[in-house]
Amino acid sequence: MDMKLYICKGKHCKKACSFKIIKKWAKDLKFSNKIKKTKCLGICKDAYAIKFRGEVYSCQSKDF
Repeated sequence: MDMKLYICKGKHCKKACSFKIIKKWAKDLKFSNKIKKTKCLGICKDAYAIKFRGEVYSCQSKDF
């Protein structure tokens, strides 16, 4: 299973600085796998979108 964390690089997420914020958050949680950027994940209203283990999440709540 793909254990990389993909952070959306879409227009809204980029404007919200999601890569910088989520990368810091993952570091604080001691996430040791690779973190990469990916194309827009389609949940723009949530601004901080990620893909992990094949599922798309909003990081507004950090519940995953």
